[in-house]
Amino acid sequence: MRDIKNQYLNVASKIKKIREIKGFSQDYVASKLDITQNTYSKIERGEAQITIDKLSAICEVLEIDFNTLFNFDENLIFNNCNQTGNFGNNNTLVLNTLEKIQEVYDKLIQSKDAEISTLKNLLENLNKK
Repeated sequence: MRDIKNQYLNVASKIKKIREIKGFSQDYVASKLDITQNTYSKIERGEAQITIDKLSAICEVLEIDFNTLFNFDENLIFNNCNQTGNFGNNNTLVLNTLEKIQEVYDKLIQSKDAEISTLKNLLENLNKK
C-alpha cells in the first residue's frame, strides 16, 4: 500500500513540475478541468484521489500523453535557463526533448536489432561451411 502511495505522490509531483515548466498556473489548469484551484492544488500535493479520466484530462490540458507523464524525469530536461533563472522563452520549455530522446533511443534499438540479425546470418553461414 505504501508503494502505491509513493507512486501516486510521484505522479502528482510530475504533474506539478510539468505544469510549472509549461508556465501554466494552477488557476489555469483548474479552470480547464472545471474544478477549483484548491482541488487542483490537492491533486498536485497528492492529497486528492484522481481517476484515470481526470488524469487523462490533466494530460490533455498539459499537452502531453500518459507516456510522457509517467516517463517524465526532470533530470533529463537539459538546463535551459538564462541568467534570470527563467526557462527558455517566456518561461516555457518545450517537452519535445523527451520525444527526441525517445526517437534516438528507438533508432539505437533498431540499429542494434539490425546488427544482431546480420551477425546471426554470418554465424549461420559460418556454421554451414
